[in-house]
Amino acid sequence: TPAQGPRGDLFGLQDDFARRVVEALSLPLGGGPASPAADAPNNATAYELYLRANEIGQTYDGLVRARELYQRCVELDPAFAPAWARLGRCHRVIGKFIGGEPDSYQRAEAAFRRALELNPRLTIAHKLYANLEADIGQGQRGVVRLVQEATRHGNDPELFAGLVHACRYCGLLDESVTADAEARRLDPNITTSLEGTLVMIGDLDRILALSPSEPGARPDDTIRVIALGLAGRREEARGNLKQFREWPSIPAFQSWTNYLSAWVDGRVTAGYQGPPK
Repeated sequence: TPAQGPRGDLFGLQDDFARRVVEALSLPLGGGPASPAADAPNNATAYELYLRANEIGQTYDGLVRARELYQRCVELDPAFAPAWARLGRCHRVIGKFIGGEPDSYQRAEAAFRRALELNPRLTIAHKLYANLEADIGQGQRGVVRLVQEATRHGNDPELFAGLVHACRYCGLLDESVTADAEARRLDPNITTSLEGTLVMIGDLDRILALSPSEPGARPDDTIRVIALGLAGRREEARGNLKQFREWPSIPAFQSWTNYLSAWVDGRVTAGYQGPPK
């Protein structure tokens, strides 16, 4: 892969990596075998726990409880790969924002690897694993992983949604935007982190043209506040910011909204720092 090779050829590797990603995103992908259907559970109780965890885990406040349910699920049904993948996400997000154990990232990686051992083609595992790799400074590995999967079955919008995030962490902003376009072509209703890329590019008009998602649903939703502020529309920015007051009581998010409030009011002048990821 582009991430391999002698240390002395680092810049050549980076160029080759960028070239391969551009080619992968510019050419029609797919043609290989379709992604297999989601793994079927072997235990009815485990599957019930999995469905409950999926619902609870949609909010940050519910992640700790969801993690408990996923853990019980894999204890009852150790071969159920999707549960391992979502357990890994819980470990990662709890460890990053909510205050997990010191080895939360290691637990997350172990869960993702277990999911992929059980099903090497499990899209959700590849996407969530790439998010972790971006966090730990291995974003290129995550991009390569997702591109390889997309070349095998390029009709899966979740792979391209994952590439929006992973490419941005590697500084491949144009590729991130292209990945979003492909994800939305495949599924117009898919959610991506495009706003984070657009604000780095400075495309304020496009950010403001996007339809807002459910108020306060994701940290990236606050980017609309940033765009309004940078566009000089501070009253609108204040109005938008109010909806995030109902965010979960997570310190990282509270600090971010407090910072935004001060920035909109002109009480801080530091540059854009970006929402918590």
